[in-house]
Amino acid sequence: RRPTEVAYARNATQRRAREERPAVVQARQRGLAGAQTVDWAAINRANARAVAMIYVQFPDDSVFTGTGFAVTPDGLLLTNRHVVVSHTGARPTRIAVQFANSSQVWRARVVAVSDSTDLPLVQVLGVAGPAPVVQGADSHGTAHTGDPAAPTGFPLGEGLAFRASGGD
Repeated sequence: RRPTEVAYARNATQRRAREERPAVVQARQRGLAGAQTVDWAAINRANARAVAMIYVQFPDDSVFTGTGFAVTPDGLLLTNRHVVVSHTGARPTRIAVQFANSSQVWRARVVAVSDSTDLPLVQVLGVAGPAPVVQGADSHGTAHTGDPAAPTGFPLGEGLAFRASGGD
């Protein structure tokens, strides 16, 4: 950090921002170093079966897909709000769920949507036997902004999911 950069800041806000910049860079470097030590393939192997494609149909007959993951053996999934609430605020008229590497499609329903969090709950209906559940979720609140995270799911929707599994 150059002393002149902080000294020439026009106000206290600029001075604080310029003084904090090195700490932000150092935190990012620590996060990257930590990410290099994580076994991402093992995380995927342990959790891929708990990931599901969620198909939703809204009242205007539009159909969308999104990703969720099972958090309980009875088929309760977490997803994102935009998956189950349209841009107009409409709720789905029909929902179906298909777990990764499975051809079985299950009916589902929205259990809860919060106005304060982006984590609605979707319940798979009629699951025979325990559903696969994501492992190692942070139930103790030890994850922090900037910590390494393992993205999983189907970020490009069903096209990517079916290409990855060899379908059309």
